[in-house]
Amino acid sequence: MKTKLKIIFGILLNLLCFSSLYAKSSEMYVATEVLIVKQKASIGAKQVGKLFYGDKVTFIKEKGNWAQIKSSKGNINGWVNSNSITRKKIVASNSQVSTNASELALAGKGFSSTIEEQYTQVYNISFDEVDSIEQNSVSENATMSFIEKGRLFLGDIK
Repeated sequence: MKTKLKIIFGILLNLLCFSSLYAKSSEMYVATEVLIVKQKASIGAKQVGKLFYGDKVTFIKEKGNWAQIKSSKGNINGWVNSNSITRKKIVASNSQVSTNASELALAGKGFSSTIEEQYTQVYNISFDEVDSIEQNSVSENATMSFIEKGRLFLGDIK
């Protein structure tokens, strides 16, 4: 019984969280500083390319918490985490940032230094701690080893 409730809760949560991907427009934008595009909808899949903050992509379809996308230039086609793309175009010019206060949380997901600087000027916010954390890196092999040793499989690996 508990398993059925968990499954139902998971399905409802996915529908709620990712319903924005079903919007009429398939045009979306990269919401992280660097976005790794994978060959398959799996954290362990081969990397097929990189996209960068603000790059335009075409949303193709969704599979769990993964979105299949194609770069606007057409040279990169693959899968990314659904939370790494947005329908809202994020543009910075003349100290104007096209995001609102509720989107400030995206800063921890990889705002560019230009965006951080503009937020600092406009809203008097410091990104020093975020910048410090961003200096840490872990190789893909080390990440996969951690996941395997910790038995953290979420059904999207293998």
